Amino acid sequence: MASMYSAKVMEHFANPHNVGELPDANGVGEVGNPKCGDIMRMLFRGAITKVLLQKYSPVKAIILSALIFGIFHINPAQVVGAVLSGVLFAWLYYKTGSLVPGILIHILNNSLSVFLSLHYPDVEYTSDLLGEPTYWICLAVAVALLAVSYKVMNAYRSPDSNTLKV
Repeated sequence: MASMYSAKVMEHFANPHNVGELPDANGVGEVGNPKCGDIMRMLFRGAITKVLLQKYSPVKAIILSALIFGIFHINPAQVVGAVLSGVLFAWLYYKTGSLVPGILIHILNNSLSVFLSLHYPDVEYTSDLLGEPTYWICLAVAVALLAVSYKVMNAYRSPDSNTLKV
């Protein structure tokens, strides 16, 4: 059977060029299927956000970092959610100077998504799983927790700024 890819593409797939480890990378993500070896590695908070925060205002850096984070999710259905998550992760990094909070939230989000898709494969929406009243109560609690977290996090000064609060 003839390959749908050119010989050059197949050569690059079999023998990747321009690969290696990035020294001092502290936020690396992988996208792809490890079974077939199709994995793309990328880093965000520790490199991209840090550089953007040095070059631009915090608001602009956070938005740019979030847009890059969303675009790199590749799947159009995930882009909006990833951009919104990216805003949260970049803001957390800006406020704390640490990757840990964003990484933990990202792990929790992805783990919950995998768990729900494995245990409830026929359920499309969270409201279908929980029922309408419970869904709205959970959503209200989540928004309240977000507001409280924002207020608490805003009480802390960012690591590299004494005045700006986001």
